[in-house]
Amino acid sequence: MKAHAENNFTINRLTQESGLTYSQTYNANQEIMADLQQMYPSKKQPNGNASFTILVAS
Repeated sequence: MKAHAENNFTINRLTQESGLTYSQTYNANQEIMADLQQMYPSKKQPNGNASFTILVAS
């Protein structure tokens, strides 16, 4: 059943799976996105929940 589930990337989902608070999860996500943007400066940073998936998949 998990194989058929959508891979929605949201801060709420990460919060539930990580056990961190929403604020901690949001801040960690922002730091990771900033690091990825530095690692791949030629990639445009998309907006929205799918930005991580789009950035690393490109």
